[in-house]
Amino acid sequence: MSGESAHLNRKRIVLWTAVWLGWCAIIVCLSMLPGKRVDPFFFFPLQDKVAHLFLYAVLAFCTDWCLRFHKNQLSRPQWLFVLGFAVLFAFHDEIQQSYIPGRNPSPGDIVANMIGASLYLVLARQDFYRQRVNAIVLRCTRHIVGSC
Repeated sequence: MSGESAHLNRKRIVLWTAVWLGWCAIIVCLSMLPGKRVDPFFFFPLQDKVAHLFLYAVLAFCTDWCLRFHKNQLSRPQWLFVLGFAVLFAFHDEIQQSYIPGRNPSPGDIVANMIGASLYLVLARQDFYRQRVNAIVLRCTRHIVGSC
């Protein structure tokens, strides 16, 4: 890898690590909201589960892309790290909620989190995703990193 190429790769690692950490922080902040501050946002049944599914699908996406630029350091299949991190983060999230007034841990939330991460992993294996979404994300990454 040439010096310029290695420099661009470091920028990509920094970018995707920042995106990944930022999304983790968003989930933690939302989990720390007291129960009474969360209730007004729910307009239909199971909206809570849909929110968990979405948040963890995006977490899996961010984890996957962050790991793509660290792939030289991985010894197992990448999807295993993505799913493993999502599982650990989901358990941490629910345990953390037990300390927040008006919130309590829910096994249903953990299941919704795992479904969200798994849906992303299934989608990421589809040809459409590989061709279209990968190209868009790589193009955006190159544009952002190139302007730094």
